[in-house]
Amino acid sequence: MNGTGSHQAEVVERVLCLPVMLRLRGQVSLGRLLDETGYREFEGVLGRPQWREGIGGRMGLVETWLAYSTDKQENWGWYFEGPHKGQYLVGCRTSFTLAPGQFTDPFEACAYFIDEEIGAIRGREAGPPGSRSAERPG
Repeated sequence: MNGTGSHQAEVVERVLCLPVMLRLRGQVSLGRLLDETGYREFEGVLGRPQWREGIGGRMGLVETWLAYSTDKQENWGWYFEGPHKGQYLVGCRTSFTLAPGQFTDPFEACAYFIDEEIGAIRGREAGPPGSRSAERPG
């Protein structure tokens, strides 16, 4: 793997560990932590496929992001819940036009949540299915 590829992989891993860093660092915003990962260098390149690949089969990462979503205790923004009857839900509490995505694969659900949560932090509007490379599930 070349230097750029390995640096990108390091950034992916740092992004995947954001909820852990948030707990460890306490009174710091997720946006600030995201900036510290080096994500800006790869913004527009990194997305749902890279998050999914980085998660691999690590259920611990999925559980960490589920806990982060629960701990937010906000009535706005993105949420990640499950499993409920074998389904994971990812949705936006402030969107009346986007139905929650339903997933049987926890890793896909987590990757989707991470992509949308980062998009919200970076000021990206939630879009309808197919509006960007990280397409919403049907």
